[in-house]
Amino acid sequence: MTAAPRPAWRRALQAAVAAGVLLLAGLVLLIVETAPVVTASAPPGGAEVRAGRAAFNRLRMALFSGGGTLRLDESELVAVTRLAGRGVGIRRAAARLDAGQVQWWASVPLPAGLWLNLGASAAPAASGFPPLRLSAGDLVLSGRLARWAAETARLGLGWRGVALPPLDDLVQGLDLAAGTLDLRLGGGLRQTGLVQDVLALG
Repeated sequence: MTAAPRPAWRRALQAAVAAGVLLLAGLVLLIVETAPVVTASAPPGGAEVRAGRAAFNRLRMALFSGGGTLRLDESELVAVTRLAGRGVGIRRAAARLDAGQVQWWASVPLPAGLWLNLGASAAPAASGFPPLRLSAGDLVLSGRLARWAAETARLGLGWRGVALPPLDDLVQGLDLAAGTLDLRLGGGLRQTGLVQDVLALG
Protein backbone atom coordinates (compact mmCIF):
# COMPACT_ATOMS: atom_id res chain seq x y z
CA MET A 1 0.00 0.00 0.00
CA THR A 2 1.61 3.26 -1.11
CA ALA A 3 1.26 6.60 0.64
CA ALA A 4 -0.87 9.21 -1.07
CA PRO A 5 1.20 11.92 -2.78
CA ARG A 6 1.33 15.26 -1.01
CA PRO A 7 -0.83 17.99 -2.54
CA ALA A 8 1.01 20.37 -4.85
CA TRP A 9 0.22 23.37 -2.65
CA ARG A 10 1.81 21.67 0.37
CA ARG A 11 4.97 20.87 -1.57
CA ALA A 12 5.15 24.48 -2.76
CA LEU A 13 4.62 25.78 0.79
CA GLN A 14 7.37 23.54 2.18
CA ALA A 15 9.75 24.63 -0.57
CA ALA A 16 8.97 28.29 0.13
CA VAL A 17 9.56 27.82 3.87
CA ALA A 18 12.87 26.05 3.24
CA ALA A 19 13.97 28.80 0.84
CA GLY A 20 12.99 31.46 3.41
CA VAL A 21 15.01 29.73 6.14
CA LEU A 22 18.06 29.47 3.87
CA LEU A 23 17.70 33.11 2.85
CA LEU A 24 17.44 34.23 6.48
CA ALA A 25 20.48 32.15 7.45
CA GLY A 26 22.47 33.63 4.58
CA LEU A 27 21.44 37.15 5.56
CA VAL A 28 22.54 36.58 9.16
CA LEU A 29 25.91 35.27 8.00
CA LEU A 30 26.25 38.30 5.74
CA ILE A 31 25.57 41.02 8.30
CA VAL A 32 26.83 39.56 11.60
CA GLU A 33 30.54 39.86 12.36
CA THR A 34 32.92 38.70 15.08
CA ALA A 35 34.53 42.07 15.89
CA PRO A 36 33.40 45.71 16.09
CA VAL A 37 34.61 48.30 13.58
CA VAL A 38 34.27 51.15 16.12
CA THR A 39 36.62 50.96 19.09
CA ALA A 40 35.43 51.68 22.60
CA SER A 41 35.89 55.27 23.79
CA ALA A 42 35.35 57.31 26.92
CA PRO A 43 32.00 59.09 27.39
CA PRO A 44 31.79 62.51 25.68
CA GLY A 45 33.55 65.23 27.66
CA GLY A 46 32.20 68.64 28.56
CA ALA A 47 33.46 70.42 25.43
CA GLU A 48 32.06 67.68 23.19
CA VAL A 49 28.69 67.79 24.95
CA ARG A 50 28.47 71.58 24.55
CA ALA A 51 29.41 71.38 20.85
CA GLY A 52 26.87 68.64 20.25
CA ARG A 53 24.07 70.47 22.02
CA ALA A 54 24.77 73.65 20.07
CA ALA A 55 24.62 71.68 16.80
CA PHE A 56 21.36 69.99 17.82
CA ASN A 57 19.87 73.41 18.62
CA ARG A 58 20.86 74.72 15.18
CA LEU A 59 19.32 71.62 13.59
CA ARG A 60 16.09 72.11 15.54
CA MET A 61 15.84 75.77 14.51
CA ALA A 62 16.39 74.97 10.83
CA LEU A 63 13.82 72.16 10.74
CA PHE A 64 11.07 73.96 12.61
CA SER A 65 11.54 77.37 10.98
CA GLY A 66 11.94 78.30 7.34
CA GLY A 67 14.89 76.01 6.76
CA GLY A 68 18.50 77.00 6.24
CA THR A 69 22.02 75.61 6.13
CA LEU A 70 23.39 73.54 8.99
CA ARG A 71 27.20 73.88 9.02
CA LEU A 72 29.31 71.40 11.00
CA ASP A 73 33.03 70.96 11.18
CA GLU A 74 34.41 67.48 11.80
CA SER A 75 34.64 67.89 15.57
CA GLU A 76 30.98 68.98 15.75
CA LEU A 77 29.95 66.10 13.47
CA VAL A 78 31.73 63.64 15.76
CA ALA A 79 30.12 65.21 18.84
CA VAL A 80 26.62 65.00 17.36
CA THR A 81 27.19 61.39 16.29
CA ARG A 82 28.50 60.27 19.68
CA LEU A 83 25.77 62.08 21.63
CA ALA A 84 22.98 60.74 19.41
CA GLY A 85 24.48 57.25 19.63
CA ARG A 86 24.56 57.40 23.42
CA GLY A 87 20.98 58.70 23.38
CA VAL A 88 19.75 55.54 21.65
CA GLY A 89 22.03 53.20 23.61
CA ILE A 90 24.80 52.81 21.00
CA ARG A 91 28.10 53.43 22.80
CA ARG A 92 30.29 52.80 19.75
CA ALA A 93 29.53 55.43 17.11
CA ALA A 94 31.93 57.42 14.94
CA ALA A 95 31.90 59.90 12.05
CA ARG A 96 34.39 61.43 9.65
CA LEU A 97 34.64 63.87 6.76
CA ASP A 98 36.90 62.17 4.25
CA ALA A 99 37.55 61.89 0.52
CA GLY A 100 34.66 64.11 -0.51
CA GLN A 101 32.03 62.37 1.58
CA VAL A 102 30.67 62.24 5.11
CA GLN A 103 30.83 58.85 6.79
CA TRP A 104 29.19 57.33 9.88
CA TRP A 105 29.74 53.98 11.63
CA ALA A 106 28.19 52.21 14.59
CA SER A 107 28.92 48.86 16.23
CA VAL A 108 26.08 47.18 18.11
CA PRO A 109 26.87 44.23 20.42
CA LEU A 110 24.93 40.99 19.91
CA PRO A 111 24.75 37.82 22.00
CA ALA A 112 27.60 35.30 21.90
CA GLY A 113 30.24 37.97 21.37
CA LEU A 114 28.99 38.89 17.88
CA TRP A 115 28.57 42.37 16.42
CA LEU A 116 26.33 44.24 14.00
CA ASN A 117 28.47 46.85 12.23
CA LEU A 118 26.46 49.56 10.49
CA GLY A 119 27.78 52.21 8.14
CA ALA A 120 26.47 55.09 6.04
CA SER A 121 28.08 57.63 3.76
CA ALA A 122 26.68 60.57 1.82
CA ALA A 123 28.23 62.32 -1.17
CA PRO A 124 27.79 66.01 -2.10
CA ALA A 125 24.61 66.96 -3.94
CA ALA A 126 24.03 70.31 -5.65
CA SER A 127 20.32 69.96 -4.94
CA GLY A 128 18.03 67.44 -3.32
CA PHE A 129 18.72 64.46 -1.11
CA PRO A 130 22.35 63.29 -1.37
CA PRO A 131 23.43 59.93 -2.80
CA LEU A 132 23.80 57.35 -0.02
CA ARG A 133 25.77 54.18 0.58
CA LEU A 134 24.49 52.02 3.45
CA SER A 135 26.04 48.89 4.91
CA ALA A 136 25.32 46.24 7.53
CA GLY A 137 28.27 43.90 7.80
CA ASP A 138 29.05 42.76 4.25
CA LEU A 139 25.63 43.77 2.95
CA VAL A 140 25.90 47.05 1.01
CA LEU A 141 23.14 49.19 -0.51
CA SER A 142 23.86 52.11 -2.81
CA GLY A 143 22.16 54.09 -5.54
CA ARG A 144 18.44 53.43 -5.87
CA LEU A 145 18.41 50.71 -3.23
CA ALA A 146 19.90 53.06 -0.60
CA ARG A 147 17.43 55.79 -1.52
CA TRP A 148 14.60 53.25 -1.30
CA ALA A 149 15.79 52.36 2.23
CA ALA A 150 15.79 56.05 3.21
CA GLU A 151 12.33 56.51 1.74
CA THR A 152 11.10 53.44 3.63
CA ALA A 153 12.45 54.94 6.88
CA ARG A 154 10.65 58.22 6.10
CA LEU A 155 7.38 56.39 5.51
CA GLY A 156 7.89 54.36 8.69
CA LEU A 157 8.19 57.57 10.70
CA GLY A 158 5.03 58.79 8.99
CA TRP A 159 3.16 55.73 10.26
CA ARG A 160 4.32 56.70 13.76
CA GLY A 161 2.85 60.17 13.42
CA VAL A 162 5.86 62.11 12.08
CA ALA A 163 4.74 63.64 8.78
CA LEU A 164 8.07 64.25 7.03
CA PRO A 165 8.17 65.98 3.64
CA PRO A 166 9.62 64.15 0.59
CA LEU A 167 13.35 63.45 0.83
CA ASP A 168 14.30 66.12 -1.71
CA ASP A 169 12.30 68.72 0.22
CA LEU A 170 13.62 67.66 3.62
CA VAL A 171 17.29 67.79 2.52
CA GLN A 172 17.87 70.21 -0.33
CA GLY A 173 21.60 69.75 -0.86
CA LEU A 174 24.90 68.82 0.74
CA ASP A 175 28.28 70.53 0.33
CA LEU A 176 31.67 69.41 1.63
CA ALA A 177 34.57 71.84 1.54
CA ALA A 178 37.53 72.81 3.73
CA GLY A 179 36.74 70.28 6.43
CA THR A 180 33.12 71.39 6.89
CA LEU A 181 29.73 69.92 6.05
CA ASP A 182 26.96 72.22 4.84
CA LEU A 183 23.54 70.55 4.91
CA ARG A 184 20.76 72.58 3.30
CA LEU A 185 17.48 71.78 5.06
CA GLY A 186 13.90 72.53 4.23
CA GLY A 187 11.90 73.96 7.10
CA GLY A 188 8.35 73.77 8.32
CA LEU A 189 8.61 70.38 10.03
CA ARG A 190 5.62 69.81 12.27
CA GLN A 191 6.57 69.46 15.92
CA THR A 192 5.53 66.12 17.38
CA GLY A 193 6.54 64.22 20.48
CA LEU A 194 8.67 61.77 18.50
CA VAL A 195 10.51 64.50 16.62
CA GLN A 196 11.20 66.34 19.86
CA ASP A 197 12.48 63.12 21.42
CA VAL A 198 14.85 62.49 18.51
CA LEU A 199 16.21 66.02 18.54
CA ALA A 200 16.60 65.95 22.32
CA LEU A 201 18.83 62.87 22.36
CA GLY A 202 21.90 64.97 23.12
